[in-house]
Amino acid sequence: MTEELITTANKNGKDRSVSNADRLLTPGSDKAGNLGKAALLPVPDGTPLLEAGASHDGRKSHLLRRIGRGVAGLVFRLAERTGWRSADEDREAADNVSGDSENEHSHAEEELDELTQQRINKIDEEWKFRADVDGFNGNFIPKSYPDFAGSIASGNYEEIEWLVPDIRERVAKDERLNWKSKGYDEKYVHYYTNLDLPVLAQKNVAAFFRKYYKHMPKLTDSARRAMQEQVDSIRSLKNSDSGDFFNRYYKHEEAVTHLMSAEAVLPREIAEEFKDGIVNEVAEVVEAAANSVGWRGFDANAAWLADHGFPPERWPQDARGREDFPEPLRRLVNEQGDKEKELDRAIIKYCIEKTELYDGDSDKMKPDVYGRCDLIQKYFEGRLPDVDPNIMTCGIVGMVDSSSSDNIGQQVDRYNDYIRTIRGIGQDNANKLGKELGITHFSDWSPEVLRGTLHILETGCTESGNPATIIIRGVTGDHNGAARSFRNIKTSDVLAVEINHTDMLSGVVERLEKVGVDSDTFSRVVLFGHGSEEGLTVSFVERIKSDPDEWRSKKGMMDLMRVLNPKFLILLSCHPLRRENGSNPLAIDERGPQRRQGTASAISSAFPITVKSGLAGMTRAYISEDGKIIIETEDEDNGHRSDVMALTRYGITYSYERGETSNE
Repeated sequence: MTEELITTANKNGKDRSVSNADRLLTPGSDKAGNLGKAALLPVPDGTPLLEAGASHDGRKSHLLRRIGRGVAGLVFRLAERTGWRSADEDREAADNVSGDSENEHSHAEEELDELTQQRINKIDEEWKFRADVDGFNGNFIPKSYPDFAGSIASGNYEEIEWLVPDIRERVAKDERLNWKSKGYDEKYVHYYTNLDLPVLAQKNVAAFFRKYYKHMPKLTDSARRAMQEQVDSIRSLKNSDSGDFFNRYYKHEEAVTHLMSAEAVLPREIAEEFKDGIVNEVAEVVEAAANSVGWRGFDANAAWLADHGFPPERWPQDARGREDFPEPLRRLVNEQGDKEKELDRAIIKYCIEKTELYDGDSDKMKPDVYGRCDLIQKYFEGRLPDVDPNIMTCGIVGMVDSSSSDNIGQQVDRYNDYIRTIRGIGQDNANKLGKELGITHFSDWSPEVLRGTLHILETGCTESGNPATIIIRGVTGDHNGAARSFRNIKTSDVLAVEINHTDMLSGVVERLEKVGVDSDTFSRVVLFGHGSEEGLTVSFVERIKSDPDEWRSKKGMMDLMRVLNPKFLILLSCHPLRRENGSNPLAIDERGPQRRQGTASAISSAFPITVKSGLAGMTRAYISEDGKIIIETEDEDNGHRSDVMALTRYGITYSYERGETSNE
């Protein structure tokens, strides 16, 4: 009831919503007492009482040189929609949001009418400010409240109107408060006058004080003294040796929470006097949270710091570049080991939750893809400052696009894996892999695989001396994150490649030839994509029909087969074979080998090469640490599954019932 929207009339007599701070200070009716009429000065039509500060800058995005049209479009739209703000402008925007506009005090600077001055004087004399209480209980405390119940019962509202200017309208709209109405409810009146009205009065006084505090010297002095006393109390608490650590921690956290709550209701000018001290105390709470189970209270305090110019996604960058960055946060950012990993997880989780938006059409939460990409990019740039932003952008867009439907824990794992993988191989090596082999999805590869890739790229052979596997996936197009299963591989006998188009394979082959790779280096090719019975989607920019002639025209694939001469190819794709009318899609014809249609058959006829794949349906790959692959196929009609695989040679398909692939 105390939160219902209150409106003020414009010059045309129509209701217009006002800001949260001002909606509790609206004029009373024509029959209101004099003090009730002095609630607010009029505002011009169409002019908001408070204007939220906002800032958008022109930091331009860099596009990955080999990025596909789909991702490129998304990146362009990301830059267009969000902008990538500079550090200075970020801080300016945050400061603006945390305070009020310059127009906030415009009323206070104008000549006040007599009735407004009366109200100011009454509040200044009879109210004080406390900073050591929970904000829900109100920071503005009266010496005494009027007789709310008696005034409502008698219909004498003048003693209430200076605190609740619209009390007459409220009573008129609620029969339970009108003693002349049949619906009059004495119990409800008792509840309303003892609970709701005092809370509403406190909120009205708070909002009125924010507008006219310069004319309230006593209450202003009370606010300043209360804030300083709370700051001193917190310092004394921290210096005390009494009680155990956790007791002091919880007391400190509670005291800081009260301080934050008190700061939120003060005018900007007064709040600014205590901003630095409060920021440092909140930062200490965040640092202490790192030692608690589940980083207790991190999100709320991080959000407060973000509103006051220290957004968590910029902490690593700001810790290096801002002199005013809070020291407790600087210490936390510079932590190593497990605490560093947990900080990464906490901030990534914060970024994900901050960009979850309610969708009214579906009645569900959906991600703000552009906003999430922006926040994650800012954080990664701070944690991995030497990684090419072009490479980073593509990887982030891919992760956000393919994992946003996962639960938050899974998303956090994936983003955290990105950081851990690059830290494991080194940022310079990440740039090399991105430049020479198109690698951008560092969360989908293990450090072992990428180190093995680097070794082959530099020496032309595996470190173990065993034949290698080349795994090829699109740099875009993995809409559901299926390629993440490659991260299970822990062997270094792998060369990882990400492409926009199969034509890029010609350059990869040329690079490998320079380091001595020949037909004995690789035993198999793993080709990943998303398929249908009509063809294979390699990336957003390349879809290849299940036609041998179409595959023969792919120069990159032809060069790959000619130079590397692998023994077989594993096709990781749904619908590698077409369904045969009247047959079981999860079985190869019991009569023996047969000629089937589909991508697997097309590839085996085009080059030629032996192709191992799933059957005619949706497939799921299970990959072990040593790189062995089991492909399971599901019949979409009945949900039945089979781990029998297909082996196709020269367009002829056999049943391959070994249950796994190998290098044999």
